[in-house]
Amino acid sequence: SFDWNDILLFKKIPQPFVSSIDQGRFWGMGGGVVFTSDGKIVADVSQETDLFQETFRYSFFANKTLPSSTVYNGTIGVLRGKYDVNYFHWMFDVIARIDLLRKTEIPIDKYITNVAFPFQDELLTFLGIPREKRIQTNIQLNITSQRLLAPSYTGSSLGLIPKWACDFLRKELLVNIEKIPGYERIYISRLNANHRKIENHEEIMDALSAHGFRQIILEKEPVWRKIQIFNSAQFIVAPHGAGLTNLVFCEPGTKVIELFNPNWMLPCYWMISNYVGLDYYYLRGVGGELSNPVDVKKIRGNMRIDSNHLHQILGMAFNGGTNN
Repeated sequence: SFDWNDILLFKKIPQPFVSSIDQGRFWGMGGGVVFTSDGKIVADVSQETDLFQETFRYSFFANKTLPSSTVYNGTIGVLRGKYDVNYFHWMFDVIARIDLLRKTEIPIDKYITNVAFPFQDELLTFLGIPREKRIQTNIQLNITSQRLLAPSYTGSSLGLIPKWACDFLRKELLVNIEKIPGYERIYISRLNANHRKIENHEEIMDALSAHGFRQIILEKEPVWRKIQIFNSAQFIVAPHGAGLTNLVFCEPGTKVIELFNPNWMLPCYWMISNYVGLDYYYLRGVGGELSNPVDVKKIRGNMRIDSNHLHQILGMAFNGGTNN
């Protein structure tokens, strides 16, 4: 056991807000840059860097005159995040921020989005943002709006999740969801992933199969099926990854064991579990050492899980958090 505060780079969930900017400008570089009418960057609603390499910095604009932009006579809402091709960041830095825009009660004519996958189009349409209301962003997008609404980020890129975001996702997406028999105990596999794999996968799968767990490869499942699967589960074991975003759709009391590589941890799924009322446990892989604070460059490391330790955690979870 340890204190999450010991390893976090940032220790406070950002307060939510929406910036309303007359003649505001959006440029699609990096994660999207928001400007005031006189060319000042609104840093709190702009994302500039990549976790792994500094591909773009605000300094790009230093001592430069901004080129002319397309002008839109209406109100535009910004729903763009640096990492929004990732399922986790899409849910928390795009879908959840719709809640902030709605709460302004300001009619929005168009939304700046980055739709790369069918599930993203499906979710936006379901939530009342069809294709005809979207402006697809890219590095060339440079647009000035009569009024630009830019909601604050949730903190997900820092590993922090606010409760309001979880509440919104549950309220909007847990609609007419029916439970699926046979998915009570599931193991979320990363066999198809490029990183953060379980090196002794077969050994761990054998250990879990003995307890009635079935393997799930979420990449093969459509978004509504993912929601169904997690809402049906009673016990989930999974390596840290975007698939655990779906914990937000679980029933209270669901048991969760999150597996980490030995060098790197983030509390985002522990936070979601607490908000939803899940019974959360974690297990770090063998070897290595947890850096303090967390070193994001080690996020992609694979892991080897001690099957004996896994048996102990399983036993503890089955017994309601005790070793008896």
